[in-house]
Amino acid sequence: MNYVKLSRKHFWIFTGAAVCLLLCGWQAGMLLSGLRHFSGIKLINATGQAYAVLGIVVLAEALAENHTWKSFALTWIVPSILLAHIVIPLGAAVAAAATGAFSRFVPPLAAVVGSSALIFLIWSTPAMALFHVLIIDPSHVRFQPEERRWRWLAFFLLLASGLLQLVAGSLDFLSDVGVVRP
Repeated sequence: MNYVKLSRKHFWIFTGAAVCLLLCGWQAGMLLSGLRHFSGIKLINATGQAYAVLGIVVLAEALAENHTWKSFALTWIVPSILLAHIVIPLGAAVAAAATGAFSRFVPPLAAVVGSSALIFLIWSTPAMALFHVLIIDPSHVRFQPEERRWRWLAFFLLLASGLLQLVAGSLDFLSDVGVVRP
């Protein structure tokens, strides 16, 4: 495998981004744990909407023609998506566990938020592994050209967007029918 060698400056930028995303996950876990009502369906739908926006940006012709933008996106933004998928749910789960363990009263949704974050992390792991193999660090020669990686990125973002919104819509319907709890 071709591993990216980061300079010291880039390593600290990437580490700082990881810490910021972990703190964002922590804050989200703390806020969601304190709510009276939590709907994971809406959170899944919001994630799908974010993927749709990113997919539209990737497919925009004005950006797709710019080689500098493509290189920047494939070098920095794509690994950040992978990092965010791992670190934010992890931070939210740890925050929910800490809220439940260290507060005088246990917020009613701490366990729900923590388990939802871990379930999202577990279910997104195979997709993120495929994302890594096809886009971030393709070992097969066929997937290494920048243009091909760019197209796979657009495909992944739009497919993930559609699937997440489909799951959210299905869960919303099933909760209205009474098959699953919201």
